[in-house]
Amino acid sequence: MGNDKSKASRAPPPKAQQPVVSKTVDQTSKVKATISRLEQRQQFLEKKIENELKQAKLKNSKKDKQGALQHLKRKKAYEKETTKLHTAIMNLEQQVMAIESASVTQDVVSAMKVGQKAQEAVMAGVDVDDIQDIQDNIADLQARQEEVEDVLGQPLNDNIDMAELEEEFAELEADGIEDELSKLPAAPTSNSVDMLPDAPSHAPASAVADDDDAALMELAAEMAA
Repeated sequence: MGNDKSKASRAPPPKAQQPVVSKTVDQTSKVKATISRLEQRQQFLEKKIENELKQAKLKNSKKDKQGALQHLKRKKAYEKETTKLHTAIMNLEQQVMAIESASVTQDVVSAMKVGQKAQEAVMAGVDVDDIQDIQDNIADLQARQEEVEDVLGQPLNDNIDMAELEEEFAELEADGIEDELSKLPAAPTSNSVDMLPDAPSHAPASAVADDDDAALMELAAEMAA
């Protein structure tokens, strides 16, 4: 039993899973490899064409017409093959571009599907009616808050009747007028007039002396005349 446990503990860890290569990448890689081989073949034939042209010129310089024509014939054959290879390479390159474009389109569509599912999952917990109720509740709370602020902004004990205050103020003014009148001296009555002293029956002594002086001065004036 103990050995089994030790063997299990010594077991190698599982190999990490290798990333799966995209099928599109694998396909385009094969096509690109074919294009590479065709380009190598094309370069080889172009060298053959150059060599056949040189040989044809050499034969022609030696007045060997038949030999020059044979080299030119092979040159034409290589040129036709090169043209076919060039066309094939162009077609394959267009296919690679089409595959890569289709792969990009597929990736975009897959990403859109993932985004759609994610959005649906998020919106599953959202209800338009609930949102409307929330907005209505917020509006009610704001209205209640404004009412509370208006009440708090009013002075305390502001429920006094102004008419009563005006009436009480009028009474205060009346009492004040009465107090002012009470401080004024009383008007003389008939009894108080009787109590006044009698006017003197003869002129004062100073007035009599003045009259005497005036008479003497008048007499002196007459005598001087």
